[in-house]
Amino acid sequence: MKKLLLTIFILLFVGDQILFNAECLGQTQLRSATLSTAGGTTRSDSYKLISLVGQAVEAGSSSSTNYKMSGSLLAITRDLEVPNIVPPAPITVPQAAGQDIAISTTITDNVNVDEAILYYRSGDQTAFTGVTMTKDGDSFSGSIPGANVGETGVAYYVSATDVNTNVSQTDVYSVRVILTGTGIVSASAQDAGSAQTAYRMVSIPLDATNKSPEDVLVDNLGSYDKTKWRFYELRADQSYAEYPNTANMSAGKGFWLIVKSTGKIIDTGPGNTNMLDDPFEVSLVAGWNIVGNPFNFDVPIANVAMQNDSSLDIRAYTGSWSIYNGSLRPFEGYAVYSEAATKLLIDPDLSGSGKIPAVKKPVSMEENAWTIAIDASCQEAVDKDTRAITFSSASAGYDRFDRPEPPLIGEYVSVYFPHTDWNKMSTKYCVDARPQPIEGDIWEFEVITNIREKVQLCFKGLESVSRENEVWLVDEMLKVTQNLREQNSYAVSVNQDHPRKLLLVVGKSGFIKDSFNAYDLIPVSYMLYQNYPNPFNPLTTIRFGLPSDDQVTLKVYNLLGQEVVTLLNDADRPAGYHSIIWDGKNRLGATVSSGMYIYSLKTNTFSDVKK
Repeated sequence: MKKLLLTIFILLFVGDQILFNAECLGQTQLRSATLSTAGGTTRSDSYKLISLVGQAVEAGSSSSTNYKMSGSLLAITRDLEVPNIVPPAPITVPQAAGQDIAISTTITDNVNVDEAILYYRSGDQTAFTGVTMTKDGDSFSGSIPGANVGETGVAYYVSATDVNTNVSQTDVYSVRVILTGTGIVSASAQDAGSAQTAYRMVSIPLDATNKSPEDVLVDNLGSYDKTKWRFYELRADQSYAEYPNTANMSAGKGFWLIVKSTGKIIDTGPGNTNMLDDPFEVSLVAGWNIVGNPFNFDVPIANVAMQNDSSLDIRAYTGSWSIYNGSLRPFEGYAVYSEAATKLLIDPDLSGSGKIPAVKKPVSMEENAWTIAIDASCQEAVDKDTRAITFSSASAGYDRFDRPEPPLIGEYVSVYFPHTDWNKMSTKYCVDARPQPIEGDIWEFEVITNIREKVQLCFKGLESVSRENEVWLVDEMLKVTQNLREQNSYAVSVNQDHPRKLLLVVGKSGFIKDSFNAYDLIPVSYMLYQNYPNPFNPLTTIRFGLPSDDQVTLKVYNLLGQEVVTLLNDADRPAGYHSIIWDGKNRLGATVSSGMYIYSLKTNTFSDVKK
């Protein structure tokens, strides 16, 4: 380490004496001393008086305000050299939990080391605690108490101060801690159920000794039985592998898990805590990745970043998807999207002085002009993260406001905006942001499910759209239009092989009329169409057309002419095409038997019947 000296030359001559005003030296006082050789030195606190002439200099008197020294020229030099701390030998072997950890180092200084302190903290603590180290010559030693050596890991550094108050410190180091037996035990039981909403993303906050899902999970959940629990890995090609064809449960990697029985608590088994001195790196593929928290404490989202400096897009699933801005929690998993292969950096430093670069400010959805949410449900499956949004700073094409549709699992329903035209890794988006339209705009979206049941759509947030704009739904296949301000729900029949295409049309009345004309959405006469599919099980769609506004009654009869169910009863319907889904149930809610049925349409001026 280079010697640092601060030299102050003072040229105040009074006769053959040089006067030193105490204000020049701060509050430091000089002690009386006698110098017997030319160029000699006297010391007071962190200052030295040095003769620069070739003769002996006799020390003068000292007072609270002035210092008098005989001689022609004197210089005052202050010691700024910090102590030199030899980095402690790395502790590469994991240490036993609950046992003290001895730390030793060598510290030297050009004057004298006054004090050395060993600072330490558990991984879940924000502040370090200090303990004075024992001195033996240039050797210093101290111990991290065993109470701080546990399942969150431990970090430490050494600080030294010399007699002139110069301070230096080492980098922060960490020690892996050995956990035996059950390792780390989850603080809560796994969410349970057999429906799609019971799936959860999971991970383990430890470098487990035995990482296979069998070693980690079987002792908690029992032997693998698809009727009791199922376990999936999202692979690089975005397909799923089910246990036993899944990867090991390495720290930082997440998986899908569904557990039927309640009260199941997961533990990691034996292993070592992960290092705390640098951000933990999780490799990401292009597309969706399921990740986990490798530490047994909450890590703030501010401590998480993409290595390639792209925006962080992280989602949580608790029965439905949501954009996640909370802390990463132990044992939980999260979906992270990346346009290209990179690494996710998770910094365990909770002190606020970590190594993660400044994270790009997340997009605030509160800054938008308006938002229309398209929620979908099918039996117990739900999709609640689809949004058509306008921002003044958004572009018509892809931009930072748009969000890709998250991965699907189990029995699902999904609503998304298709965008193969954006030439991105994802072709499906749950958020499609546009600039606020002048006259109007059209959002095309699709609905898909692998459940044999109708999908119920609900449009929310319509009140955020200015009243000068109308909001309509268009079903191109059925040529059906619906004013969403009057009726904000719509049911569609769909299957996983053929997504249902729909349009959300928002704009002024002239734009709406022009859009309807372009899609040929007003029939020239009354029409009752054949239901589809026919035969059906369990759903069928009945479609009809009105050339003008009218009151409509639609009923289903059996072959004996007995009424089975009334689907519409003198309901007001505007001009256009309309559809009704019959779920094959009678007016009491019971499923009807197989056979042939007749449906009848009546208006004020028209009636028709079909089988």
